[in-house]
Amino acid sequence: MFKLLIHRLTRCFYQSDLVKTYKGYLLLAEDGTTLKLYKTKESLQRYGWVFNQYTPNEERAKKATSRSAAFYDVTNGLIVDFTMKRFKDSEIPIAIEQLESVPLLQGHPAIYLANRYYNSVELFSILESYGLKYCVRGKSNFFKHYLEKMKTNDEWIRVKIDRAWQRRLKYKQPRERFSKDPYINIRIIKHHCDIYRNGKKESVNLIYFTNFGREEFDSKDIMHLYSKRWNIETGYKTLKTDL
Repeated sequence: MFKLLIHRLTRCFYQSDLVKTYKGYLLLAEDGTTLKLYKTKESLQRYGWVFNQYTPNEERAKKATSRSAAFYDVTNGLIVDFTMKRFKDSEIPIAIEQLESVPLLQGHPAIYLANRYYNSVELFSILESYGLKYCVRGKSNFFKHYLEKMKTNDEWIRVKIDRAWQRRLKYKQPRERFSKDPYINIRIIKHHCDIYRNGKKESVNLIYFTNFGREEFDSKDIMHLYSKRWNIETGYKTLKTDL
């Protein structure tokens, strides 16, 4: 019922003239979290719990724990979709399931923002099948061989999804796409910066994956665009602590 109400509100909102955009796009942030739930037999069976040496079974678990995710319009402050799954479930399958709510956007162009836990060729392919642009923070070991060959900090790479890789694909859309054409083009932006952590200065290399061309978003635009994702962290704080 809760999800149905969210979807009805979302559909009505995007049909209205109240919609705000960023450079003509909705900014949709995907992010996962864990929710501690009151311990009941039903909640433990439905969602599970954090399994470790202190909580090896239901009897010793203090709370049930859900792996949850929000699909959040950071420009308009609206949750497009919210999902609660079992704690052992991973982020990317939940994110792909939530993309089924894209038709609720009523055709508004949108940019998908996500952190390093969402590095997935399958996800990128499915995003493109929905006509979405994306800006995803990258891990240094994802597309590692391509990263090592980059001569500048802003380049397009052409990734080949070979037969062995195709056999590991879980979703129909990317399987069909890459069986016909085994390549996907992804733009990579690298940025070196210094940050302070616990009072100490650290040098870090930031990586971003996107399908935007330079003519629309240059490298600085991409980095600024990703910073917009932090609004979902504020939204989670409100949901988990303030409400």
